[in-house]
Amino acid sequence: MPDHVGREAGGGVSDLYRVQLAEACRNVITHLGA
Repeated sequence: MPDHVGREAGGGVSDLYRVQLAEACRNVITHLGA
């Protein structure tokens, strides 16, 4: 997701999205065992 889309949606929404995205990435890495 481009940064400008997050800014248009609002800082709070962008921050929450980034946190959830980071958690999802960690979960995928954990499941893959990488």
